[in-house]
Amino acid sequence: MYVYVCIFARIIEGIIQGFATNDFETMAEALVRLGATGDSVNTKAFAADIRNVIQRIERMDVDVVVTRTEDELTAQLRADDEEVMRALLEIVVYIYIYIYIYIYIYM
Repeated sequence: MYVYVCIFARIIEGIIQGFATNDFETMAEALVRLGATGDSVNTKAFAADIRNVIQRIERMDVDVVVTRTEDELTAQLRADDEEVMRALLEIVVYIYIYIYIYIYIYM
């Protein structure tokens, strides 16, 4: 059990490290090791897909709205609903494609 926890921790560390450094290939390789895709996935293409989605999210026009009351300070992020929906749909499409490919290869 301990061995599996250590392996899982290293995989999650790879995902976080890849995300923090914009190293999408490290992120893709870690997701493949995690089992998020089939073993025969093209990690370079998968990394490019991840890069596209992350870049789309980073390009979103987000407003920060700060509200102050007597005893509280709050902040909210606001983004264009259509942009958010397009980005989420793109993520869903990528997930669907990779699941379909996995099923096609292994079933």
